[in-house]
Amino acid sequence: MRKTKIAIIGGGASGLFCASLLANDERLSIYIYEKNNKLGKKILASGNGKCNFTNNGDYTSKYNTPFANKIISKFDANSTIDYFKSLGLIYKYDSEGRCYPYSESAVTVLNCLKSTLKGTKILLEKEVVDIYKDGNMYVVKGEDFEDRYDCVVCSSGSLASNLGSDKAYNYLKTLNIEFTRFKSSLAPVVTKEKTKNLTGVRIKCLLKLLNENKKVVYTEPGEVIFKDNGLSGIAVFNATSYMNRNNGKYSIVLDLVNNLSDDELLSYFENRNNCEFLGLFNEKLASYLTERYSKQLNSPREIVDLIRNVSFSVEKMYPLSDSQVCSGGVEIDSVNNNLSLKKHENVYVSGELLDVDGVCGGYNLQFAWSSGAVIAMDIKRRLNK
Repeated sequence: MRKTKIAIIGGGASGLFCASLLANDERLSIYIYEKNNKLGKKILASGNGKCNFTNNGDYTSKYNTPFANKIISKFDANSTIDYFKSLGLIYKYDSEGRCYPYSESAVTVLNCLKSTLKGTKILLEKEVVDIYKDGNMYVVKGEDFEDRYDCVVCSSGSLASNLGSDKAYNYLKTLNIEFTRFKSSLAPVVTKEKTKNLTGVRIKCLLKLLNENKKVVYTEPGEVIFKDNGLSGIAVFNATSYMNRNNGKYSIVLDLVNNLSDDELLSYFENRNNCEFLGLFNEKLASYLTERYSKQLNSPREIVDLIRNVSFSVEKMYPLSDSQVCSGGVEIDSVNNNLSLKKHENVYVSGELLDVDGVCGGYNLQFAWSSGAVIAMDIKRRLNK
């Protein structure tokens, strides 16, 4: 009996997870095309190399579209944990529900997936440039290859961090698929205010995102990292996720002392020189505040109000090469609930290649696992007919 040939374009999280769930089915021949010289580069980069691979918290409003939650409901965080446990992964949670391998090494997660791929053909340094239908088959074409498959899973990711593919838009053109061009999300921002003297400073604070009408549209307590021309850190990344979903001009306002009461702060400044911040902040930040606000530091009340509302005007996001994920990709209206294309039921799209993006905390990887799993389950369903 002829085996069903499956091409998986992209050896990242969603592609590898899909392959892992299908690899033990003797009715299938699976081929993974990966443009890089090794699999799972973005998995290895996630969580600063620790791989925050899911989250056991609330998934409400974590994505740009409710479609993401529909997919995750079919293979959720608990299902993901159970599957990795079956592969021998030991894991742990942090205080915010983020789940990491106990080893705190992304290599552990990748090795668990790779251990299941016996018999799967891995085609490294093979970049797909076109896919087209030929009779009942689909041709996957590259610069030096042209192969035919019964079914194709498109999981080549986005351009975030320069670790995905820039050919997805082109190779899907032949299939006439609606595609929104990628743009940065979960990225640092460039600000109008000069921050070079603060480069490298980190502070736990309360971030408020204000729209052009000065209305607070998003808040998050968390770490902000100053760069030589703007702001970074998880709280900033999540603010950019909101900005991507809602076009407009924004400013970021930082409450640098959100864990202290006004009474504590007023008492502190009543007994000190108005410009003395060294008891609260590190030397760089203290000097910055003194220089920026020296003409406005007239009373303890004014000082407290200022350091609760340090404002930065956002000029733009950092480029795709500096973003953790991208917004954009194959439009949701182009796919069915099983993630097959409406125009081509034997072609699926998963992970970052879909126009789905979430906030930090393991949510984007969870969508990658879930989408890969939904595709694998549908392929098995069709085989069992």
